Parts: sequence; C-alpha cells; structure tokens
Amino acid sequence: MPALMARSKKKAGPPSAGHPPRPAAEAPRTAGTDGGKPRFRQSRPLSFYIVLAIFLASRIYVLLFAEIKGTTLEGVNVNYAFCWQVSQNQGAGFYPPGFFERNLGFYGVQRKLRAASDPGHTPAEYVVEYPPLAIAWMVLPTVFLPPIQPLSPKSQMAAQILAARAAMAVVDVAGFLLLVWLLPIVVPPTSGRPHYEWRLLAYCAGGLFLMHILYDRLDLLVGVLILAALGMLCRRGHYLASFAVLAVAINFKLTPAVLLPVWIVGALPASSLAGRWDLSRMLRLAGKAVWRAIQLLALTIAIFLPFYWLAGRDTLEFFQYHAARGLEIESTWATLDMLAGRVFGYATETVQNFGAHHVSSQLTPILSTLSPLTTVLLLALAGVSLLLNVHSRLSESDHGEVAPLTAAQAAPALFTAYTVLFLLLGICTSKVLSPQYFLWLVPVVPLLAPPGKTALRFMAAFLVVCLVTTAIYPYLFPMELDRRIVIDGRRVILPPTSFGFGILVLRNLFLLVFTGALWMWPWRARAANVLS
Repeated sequence: MPALMARSKKKAGPPSAGHPPRPAAEAPRTAGTDGGKPRFRQSRPLSFYIVLAIFLASRIYVLLFAEIKGTTLEGVNVNYAFCWQVSQNQGAGFYPPGFFERNLGFYGVQRKLRAASDPGHTPAEYVVEYPPLAIAWMVLPTVFLPPIQPLSPKSQMAAQILAARAAMAVVDVAGFLLLVWLLPIVVPPTSGRPHYEWRLLAYCAGGLFLMHILYDRLDLLVGVLILAALGMLCRRGHYLASFAVLAVAINFKLTPAVLLPVWIVGALPASSLAGRWDLSRMLRLAGKAVWRAIQLLALTIAIFLPFYWLAGRDTLEFFQYHAARGLEIESTWATLDMLAGRVFGYATETVQNFGAHHVSSQLTPILSTLSPLTTVLLLALAGVSLLLNVHSRLSESDHGEVAPLTAAQAAPALFTAYTVLFLLLGICTSKVLSPQYFLWLVPVVPLLAPPGKTALRFMAAFLVVCLVTTAIYPYLFPMELDRRIVIDGRRVILPPTSFGFGILVLRNLFLLVFTGALWMWPWRARAANVLS
C-alpha cells in the first residue's frame, strides 16, 4: 500500500532564467510536516479510506450484529448501575421496608445484594473490584434510560447493554483518530517506509480479534487514555497535560501506574539527560525527577479525592479485593504452578472464586508473594534500561536540537517502545491475566517504530497473542479448562486437559518471548536514529 503521508518530490534542478532560486525563508518543508510538526496530508490516498472503511465496518458489526459469547455487561456494568440506583432511594419500591436497615450507600447496597444473591463466599468477594471512577463510567450510560428493575424485561436489559457498548464504541473511534494524529509524530515519514496503513489495520485487527470484550469491558478506554497521554508526552507542550490524562487512566484501573517511571523520565529536560553525568548533575536530575513524581501522584490523588469525600473508606475496598485474589488460571504464575505440579508430582486444584478460575496448590502462596516482588524488580531494571538508552540517544544528538525538548519529545519512538514494554511486564508478572488486559495494548502497539519490517513483526506477534487469547477464552475454556463434575454432591473443577494446558503454556511462553524481544530492541538498534 502507498504510505498515508507520502508526497511526490521533484528533484532539485538548476534555476532557470524565469524561475529564480527560492529564498531560504521559503525553503520546501519536510514531507508530511507543517512548520516542523508532522501531520497527515490533507488529501489522503485511497488506501487510507480503505482502512477507514474496514475499521467502521468491523466496529458496526461488533456493536450491532456480532453475537458476543461470554458477555459480562449484565453481571458487571448493569449490576453496578442497578446498585447505584437502589442506593439513591434505598430500594424504595423494589425491596421490603427496612431491608437495608440504614443508609448503606452504593458500596453497602452492592455488598448486601451480592451476598443475598450468592451466599457462601468470603467477605472480600463481595466488595467492589473497581476504583470509583470506573464505577462512575459504568453508571453514566444508564442515567439516560428508565430505571433498572430487579427483574427487568429483556428489552430494557438490551437497551442498558447497548448504551454501555455504544459508549465504548465512541471511545474506539477516538482511539482510531488519535492513532491517525500520533503516527506521523512517533513514526516520521522521513524514517523509511512508515507503514501507516498496516499500523491502522493492526488496530482494527486487534479490536476484532478481541471483539468479545472490546465493548463489554472498560479496558479499551484505559488503552486509549494511555495513547492520549503518550501523544501529549511526545508532542510539543507542557508535560502536565500528559500527567493529567495518565492520572485519569490510573483512576480507572491501577495497572497504568506501572508507567510512572516512563512518564517521569519522559518529562525530564532532554538537555539534562545528554552528555556526561557527574555527581552534582545526577543530584539535580534526581531532584527534577522527584518533583515530577510528586506532580503526577498529586494529580492522581486529586482525581480520587472527590469520590473519597463522597463515599469514604469504601472507595478503597478494591485494594482488598485484588489483594485477596489467588493465581488466575491464565496467568504466567498459574502456568508455572501447574507445570511444576506436573513435573514434580504435587496436586494442583482449580477453584472458582472472585468471578474467575484460580489455581491452588502448596506452591501457590509462594508464587503469590513472588508476583509483586518480581513486578517491582523487573520494572526497576526496565527503568534503568530506559535511562541508559535515553542518555545514549540524546548524547549522540545535536545539543542545540534537543535543548528545548523533553526526553520524550526528543525520542518519541523510544518512549513508545518502553510504554509497551512496561505494560507487558505488568501483565506478565501479575497474578491475574485476564483477556481484556490486552486491550490496553491495542491502541499503543501500532506506534512501535523499529526500523524496517521489525515493526510489522512486532505487530504480527501481538495479534497472534490476541488471537490465541480469544481461542482460549471464551471458546476453549468450557471444554478444556472449566471441566466441572459433581462428586458426593460437591461441584469439583478438574485440572485442565493436556491440550488446554498446552495452549496456555504456548501462549504465555510466546508472550514472554515477545516481551524479551521488545526489551532487547533498543539495545540492538542504538545506532538507529529514533529522534523526531
């Protein structure tokens, strides 16, 4: 396909008598730029509109026509919206007088209703699993519809679900448009074939491969917020705008907090990271980094505080929920646990709690403890790797060129790669690996900008991960991983079949190799020019 931003160039020839040389002030601009700011050309080629048509057609199909298998909207989004509506009038017209004893608020109502509908679980399983901003997002689409009844007719439930999915479809379109804006910034057309159409197609395919969760979970919103924050970090402008958007993403889900080191380093002045480092200079650099960390944390807390003021300590109970969870069956730690059990002959058990399947064995407590420690260790090593690569790249560049820039503005491709890397490290080392986590990466992976065809290989590898993940859940899961039988009146889940376990091992091993290859890319390409 022709490049989205390709411009025809004429070879410069000697000036003729009727055409005097163009003054220096009117020198031709770099292809795909406008005053030094990359942009798409106003009249885009046909290939762009073909990609746009593919995107719109696939998303209309997912929104209106696809039969979503294993949807959780009714049990999660609509359920939380119902609990919020009940909390506003304490169940008047729905439940007997005095059912709630006192004004419980949203969190108390939610706990009581869940315990009443599904008794027999630990208290931690009845608390809200999401930060309050995520709950507000789930409630918002239902505000414009009739109140939800305890036994709502199918037509009303369908309207609630469609409203929630339509809100996510708007987010999806915003993600596509953000990519159109960001691609020329991170992958300038002067760096060889940028493959813009293939990158946009990767975004289309990633969402399509994960269509059963694309609009049914809020994780795409988190990914688009990360994309927007990354664009603001790499674009000319004050870094606080990027910090604010990342703080919003963290308030939707905690995982984007793993990106704090990338954003802090990216907001540092490029001039302070280039050249020779002595003790006094490193101390000044550390002071600037601490100040930026304080700013980012303050923005994150400021967004959370209004919810805390309204609902109190209940807004923090999602920490309790996630701390009590075990090793989710699709996680790399659960795979290691089951693999060790098969090799060394100890028993592993599959249990269902916290709305998911978890692996339990004699090794599980040790692996659960190692999970956060490994995350911190690998993120620290990746942070050192980022600092060394930024220092190397900026030291090789023209000091006058990078002096007015931040590190991310000077090397956007490098910071994009580390954004994807840090997210992958968070996913690989977490004790929970749900399919929707890959939606965080769908908007960002198309921005990976290694030279040549390496970028296409990275995108293809990621799409393979998405495709295999969807094959595991929801299609293979009931037959290969969720094998339920009844023994002496007790429901038991058998261990995964050899085929199901093999697919899990291959997917997680491929994911680890993909993460390692991405970590190695900046070191192998240190001589490549990634500066915009």
